[in-house]
Amino acid sequence: MMMDSSATTRVQELNLSNNYIQLSGALAIGRALETNQQQLQTLYLDSNRLGIEGMVAIAKALETNQTTTLHTLHLGHNNIGSEGAAEIAQTLETNQRLHTLYLWSNMIGNESAVAIATALETNTTLQLLYLGTNNIGSEVAIAISKALKGNRTLQEVYLDSNTIGSKGATAIAKALETSQSLQHLCLDSHNNIGSEGATAIAKALERNRTLHTLSLHGNNIGSGGMAIAKALEMNQTLHTLYLGNNNDIGSEGAVAIAKALETNTTLHTLYLFNNNIGNESVAAFAKALEWNRTLQSLSLDADDDNHYIAS
Repeated sequence: MMMDSSATTRVQELNLSNNYIQLSGALAIGRALETNQQQLQTLYLDSNRLGIEGMVAIAKALETNQTTTLHTLHLGHNNIGSEGAAEIAQTLETNQRLHTLYLWSNMIGNESAVAIATALETNTTLQLLYLGTNNIGSEVAIAISKALKGNRTLQEVYLDSNTIGSKGATAIAKALETSQSLQHLCLDSHNNIGSEGATAIAKALERNRTLHTLSLHGNNIGSGGMAIAKALEMNQTLHTLYLGNNNDIGSEGAVAIAKALETNTTLHTLYLFNNNIGNESVAAFAKALEWNRTLQSLSLDADDDNHYIAS
């Protein structure tokens, strides 16, 4: 693949995902990005085996060219590893153009993910950061929490399929209490935040005034469902809540959430599938919908008995 860095183009979005471009292609793209002052705004490079050297070339280009029009970059599943991610962290310290960055499934690890989070303390343009499936733990969540306390531009954070645990979730909850920018938080799948982490997030929601989407699928939150129910009675900004996929909320937690919906006036989407909530909870939700006028989508699917209610 060849890219002429001197060519004038009106292309605003370029999708090169799944093309196996590897290092040679990454170097060509890097050269083009060094001089890109044209129309290119969004670049998809997912699943191309760019590797460390390829990532370094692209990162260096974004550091060099401070007038680039590129603002959205997809780099998922490229085996960039810790070294490649470290280059991205350095880029974020100086680049003032990128507002969307996808780095899912790159074997980044804790050290470089912390470096990326630390860069957000001074970065003033990035709005979305996707770090799902990167083998990162609580220390990264703690670093992101620290960045969120001062950052005023980051709106969406995705940490799904990692291992931040209750400690990481509690740290992020602390930042949520005062965050003035975060609108979408995803901690789905295998993060094992448990009831402690979910309860901390729920308490933060009682004070938070910016978050509108929260996704906690598959985190075994258990009794944390009760705390979330209490938060829904007070929170006036959350409109989408995902608590499905074996969170072990059970009948008690689901009934409490249903009762909260009788007074909540902002939530419009709620997923509670695969939570063993039972028929009592379904009846409680049916009753809640007699009063609730905002909920638009409610999923209570179970493995053997599907229940779907929409107001």
